[in-house]
Amino acid sequence: MSAYEPHTLLARQPASDIARLVPVRTAMIGGKLIQSVSARELHAYLNVGKLFAAWMPERIAQYGFFLQQDYEVFSDSGNNPAGGRPSKEYTITLDMAKELSMVERNAKGKEARQYFIECERRALAPAVDQLASLPPEQRALIALMVDNASIKARQDEHAQALAGQAEVQAQQGATLTQVEQRVDELADTMVVRTRPAGSESITHMRPRAAKMFGLPERIVEYLVRQSPLQIKPACMVKNDHEDAEGGSYAVYWVKDVNAVLRRFTAECQMVTPSFATHPYVEGRFKLTPARDRP
Repeated sequence: MSAYEPHTLLARQPASDIARLVPVRTAMIGGKLIQSVSARELHAYLNVGKLFAAWMPERIAQYGFFLQQDYEVFSDSGNNPAGGRPSKEYTITLDMAKELSMVERNAKGKEARQYFIECERRALAPAVDQLASLPPEQRALIALMVDNASIKARQDEHAQALAGQAEVQAQQGATLTQVEQRVDELADTMVVRTRPAGSESITHMRPRAAKMFGLPERIVEYLVRQSPLQIKPACMVKNDHEDAEGGSYAVYWVKDVNAVLRRFTAECQMVTPSFATHPYVEGRFKLTPARDRP
């Protein structure tokens, strides 16, 4: 949960015209209370040359956004005061809002994306101040997450500078705060003694990904540590092995791992019967064709 109540979060938004036209609110998406905006308000601000009712489903399909992960849908009769059918409205995460802003490739889109980044930075700052009080294992995990976020931010800025790479730019513009949104949660998470049911470590993840999809270990490592689709840790588990010297390791929910693996492999392009490419990954890698998977 965010460290701020909704009214406090709104007060911390940058003072600008876009803050008035596209205010950041807290809303439930996928069962979590997170920062969000109205897709209709963002559409109006971006001056998109297409009706909202057509633009939104098109963008969802084009860039692979997920219901209850990137957005929620609801009906609102307020946009039809004449008594017509209720309009279909979308509440979207700031990750999705930044990507939608970026792919418009205009001044409004750039301004909107920078605005969302600044809102996230301001909301995150107090949580960072509290990191010193966390156990060493959690500080180490958060440091790794922040490093990965910085890498993705640099990739994003580089992609924006490349002419003729609009699709890659849109993919790599997926925001770095998929990880940042969990910082507040991690601040309250204790290192547990045993691995929770339904979770797995990367040691178990590697052979399972190889069996299901034929993916090599380097791709699994990439999905865990660097990819914009980065798998979020469930918690830290105390390592009781005698050589561990009191250390701990991260575990991940199997359902989250499966969702990322399915999304990643669906975005891959087979270039030979047993090798594929992906916009996020340099070079070819092994992948079992869909028809041959268990």
